[in-house]
Amino acid sequence: MRFSVWQRSLVTVLAALLLASSGARAQDGPDLELGDEVHYPWAFSGSGFGSTSVADQKSRVLSIPVSIWLRRLTNGRTMGLRLRVTGVIGYQEFKRLDEFSAESIRLGGLFPGIEFLFPLSDRSMLRPFADIGFGLSNTEVGELLLSTFGLRTEFVFPWKRWELGLEPRAQAALSWTSTDLADGEYIVLAAQMDARYPLGFQIGGSTPDVGAYFEPEYFPDALSFTTASGDRSSIQKQYEIGFTLGFRDPAPKIWFIGVPRLGVGYRFGDGLTGLRIRIGGDRVTRLPLP
Repeated sequence: MRFSVWQRSLVTVLAALLLASSGARAQDGPDLELGDEVHYPWAFSGSGFGSTSVADQKSRVLSIPVSIWLRRLTNGRTMGLRLRVTGVIGYQEFKRLDEFSAESIRLGGLFPGIEFLFPLSDRSMLRPFADIGFGLSNTEVGELLLSTFGLRTEFVFPWKRWELGLEPRAQAALSWTSTDLADGEYIVLAAQMDARYPLGFQIGGSTPDVGAYFEPEYFPDALSFTTASGDRSSIQKQYEIGFTLGFRDPAPKIWFIGVPRLGVGYRFGDGLTGLRIRIGGDRVTRLPLP
């Protein structure tokens, strides 16, 4: 079996993990109804490292996914299968929020998942997925049971030497804990658009390329954040713009691990801003060089 670093793209398992850890609250503070809890940095649920801030909250998250091909799309196969394992470490700080007794939360988790791949043509593909796993936090929530599922799609178009991509996705996440306040769910709709241009040399027999992307996200049920004054700040629309560096052909390997696609992006919208370093996230569909 071949291992490769791969990013789960729309909001993924990390969002559920961080959302689920929102059970820390002060006993003498005002009660928070279900759905009014502090939402954690779902914005950085993809692979890599993210740092974001919204209202009076700050977060830093590292998420590393590894994928394992169980059934490759070779010899005319109409279905592929991949196993994924995602490791997450997160730190959330919310000082000056009197409703919560803790000033920070540290979390970690390991989340296995599975993804089916159905080629529609040589330029398009459907990728339904599902993940479920456990996480831990340093709060009263303790152990977390988390699940995400959804559908990713990819469409690739050639234009001269450019490779243009469109990747819509729909995703939902659920979390369960012994603390009802920490139970939660969300739905996100997103579509990443990018353009990649090959460079004029090869590394390990593969052609590197550079790209730029733009990804809008929409939450039908807006997420709310608590400010120091007790007001609510709602997040319903998010945008990310950035640059990536990867390979047009299958990436060369370091030992048995394929070199992942790397990128740097900036998120903004509805008061949430932050930077993100992407690791992985390359689509499966690739076009030959003209």
